[in-house]
Amino acid sequence: GLTFTRASEVLGTQTYFTDPKAGQRDALMYWTEGGVYPKPNGNITRDSLPLTGELMPVVTKYSRVAPAGITRYRNTTLGNDFQDNLFSAQFNTHRVLRHKLIRDGASFRTEDEVFFSSSNEDFHPTDVLEDGDGSLLVVETGGWFIKGCPLSQVSKPELQGSIYRVRRTGAAKVEDPFGNAVHWKDLDVAAAVKYLEDPRPFVADKAVNNLVDRGEQSIGALANLLKTSGNIDARARAVFALYRVNSKASIEAVRDGLNDKDLQVRVASAKVLGMAKDQGSTEQLLNMVQNDDPACRRQAATALGQIGDSRMVNALLKASDGVKDRFIEHAIIYALISINEPALVKKGLSDPSQNVKKTALIALDQMHDRTLLPGDVTPFLASDDSTLESTARWVVSHHPEWAGNMISYLQRQLGKTELGDDDKKQLREILVPFCGNASMQKFILSQLKEASAGKKLFILEVMNACDIKEVPQGWITQLGRELTSGVNETVKLNVLKLIRLHGITSLQDALEQVAGNNVNVPAIRINAIGTSLSDSTQISKTYFDYLYEQLQPGNDASIRQQAAGVLGQARLSNEMLLKLARDYLGKADAFILPRLMPVFKGASDIEIGKSLANALENSPSLDNITEEYLRETFSKYPPELSATTDKLLAKLKQVRGERLAHIQTIEASITKGDIERGRILFFGKAICNTCHAIGKEGGTFGPDLTSIQRDRSAHDLVEAIVYPGVSFVREFETYEIKTRDNTYRGIIQEQTTDVIRLGISPQESVQIQRKDVISTEIQNVSMMPLGLDKILTEQELADLMAFLLGQDQDPETDAELLRKQNQ
Repeated sequence: GLTFTRASEVLGTQTYFTDPKAGQRDALMYWTEGGVYPKPNGNITRDSLPLTGELMPVVTKYSRVAPAGITRYRNTTLGNDFQDNLFSAQFNTHRVLRHKLIRDGASFRTEDEVFFSSSNEDFHPTDVLEDGDGSLLVVETGGWFIKGCPLSQVSKPELQGSIYRVRRTGAAKVEDPFGNAVHWKDLDVAAAVKYLEDPRPFVADKAVNNLVDRGEQSIGALANLLKTSGNIDARARAVFALYRVNSKASIEAVRDGLNDKDLQVRVASAKVLGMAKDQGSTEQLLNMVQNDDPACRRQAATALGQIGDSRMVNALLKASDGVKDRFIEHAIIYALISINEPALVKKGLSDPSQNVKKTALIALDQMHDRTLLPGDVTPFLASDDSTLESTARWVVSHHPEWAGNMISYLQRQLGKTELGDDDKKQLREILVPFCGNASMQKFILSQLKEASAGKKLFILEVMNACDIKEVPQGWITQLGRELTSGVNETVKLNVLKLIRLHGITSLQDALEQVAGNNVNVPAIRINAIGTSLSDSTQISKTYFDYLYEQLQPGNDASIRQQAAGVLGQARLSNEMLLKLARDYLGKADAFILPRLMPVFKGASDIEIGKSLANALENSPSLDNITEEYLRETFSKYPPELSATTDKLLAKLKQVRGERLAHIQTIEASITKGDIERGRILFFGKAICNTCHAIGKEGGTFGPDLTSIQRDRSAHDLVEAIVYPGVSFVREFETYEIKTRDNTYRGIIQEQTTDVIRLGISPQESVQIQRKDVISTEIQNVSMMPLGLDKILTEQELADLMAFLLGQDQDPETDAELLRKQNQ
């Protein structure tokens, strides 16, 4: 029942209010590729923003989409049940979503549905706006925007974009939707106030502005409407108009709104009185924070914090008793932080209520005047209440200066026979923030020396997560011992991972000993070789021969890829390059070829060039290499090779021209796929889970594919699998970082002002000091292996696609939605 037409002009935009009708302008949530989350208002750590515990629960979840504009719909033209819905544009999924906001405790949840979508891959909606007549205006950018979305990498300037108008079929015409025919200057106050009840939202907006402009002469009429009107929207508008008049009398008039029979008017009134810092409303607000609806309790607590009356501290602490709603808890804690009276809040640590103790602990930890001492917190680390214990650990994690006080507690915890997942999480929360402390570094070292293999892995995991500029010498010495004398293979691999991460160069002898020891499994030897190499040294013939042997068909796929990855970042002699080009590349599978290509960039020997060109021309994976990359690879070879290069480029254009047909062939076969066989492939032969997760299983080197079918078409997925270099998901671009000693290629996993953590493979990362970085460049080569379609049969590829597109991949979320729908 919708009509689409192109609109000639955009008539207005809407501000997104979290609390519809109440007009709350403090956004309670923000929209990201991963979902909708509590708005952090910047970088929490960088800006030293106060925390109230863990981040608030999500309102709704998304996979990695590119959300753009969002608007709150205030009319009823599309239908009464559309009023106060949110509409959002998703750039890369070619659709507009409708979000039905439903109160859930003190906050909201949403029920989401596709409002409309386009099958045109070039349709990119970027904004949704409400027009005065209740139609929606959808802005579509066309094809000029090529850097904002992983699926929009090719400029199509001929696609100029549009603005579409979406109407309900048969909707009645709205007369004067913006109130332009009203003679506002000629109206008396009583007549202007009546327009607050107007069903046309833009007309009501003009009425509010008109009354605010009249100042104090509007107060009596607005206060009367607030008391007598049967229109909820009008009463809420009156509350905000009175606030904007901003006089003592207008703020006093708002206090009546705290007793309003409707929730949204009470919320709006509490919001206004808090912003006005109205001391006269504290008793009413205090009653509200203790006894009202959850949304009112949240807003009343926020208001009391804004007013800043220290007499309210004890009452706010008592109000936290029994609170289970995270949003109310947040508001109370933040109010106590804002009031900043630590001596009064400290009394809450001895309260009988566990909730009050938790509230007091967090507030004291985050206040500007911090008076919390280790002795105030350590008793709670041994609490029988798990929530209070975890809160104490959370507080301790913010105080690395308390490291010495925590060691005895950590010794007891690590002394347990077995560490469960919860134990490890809790210990990690304390150990990692304290890594820079010398006494804690000694404690970690002692634990590594004495621990069983299982606990060694945990300690190594902690050391791996430590953000330290310089690894202590004691750690380095013990890592060398673990590497050369240990017997546990997993421990050795994690030691190698740590050495690579921190760029420890003083263990070269130990690395060579491990690399040359035939007793060690190939995964360990290859890792040791890769860790020992740098740009300044050419790989030895012994290492090259061993890695070349591991490349051969018949070896495990992961081993071949690992060996190729090491060779691909090594410096090889001309003889080695010629051997690879002449004897191996022609038979290299589609996963291996792209990993070896970087070693040929910069070479200039014509025999190497000829062998390389011949191998590529006959390679089934040629279409996964770009023309730009080929030209760059052959740029240093003599001019007499140009004819051979031109022939290769012509072949490349031919095979790349067949891409669309290849994608369509795979798409057509998906209906023959089997979900369960696809699941086995995902976690088996296709080794997708090495980099990607579905649910709680899989890796994090690539994007999470949980519920990917909700936001990616079959065409998009096939293209991303078969030709991964065509597009890049945000935050998973390939970077080349050059330092004085090395060149690294990988995905930036974390970065601070001092350090970049670069993932160079699913198993390995390196930590690069920013002061050592010479250059950082984004590459047009994906870290995802090419040629999955070459190692899978047509049926297997259909099975894998069937699994990605059809599997119920988010059972926990689906179960929760079903539970709420059945309530």
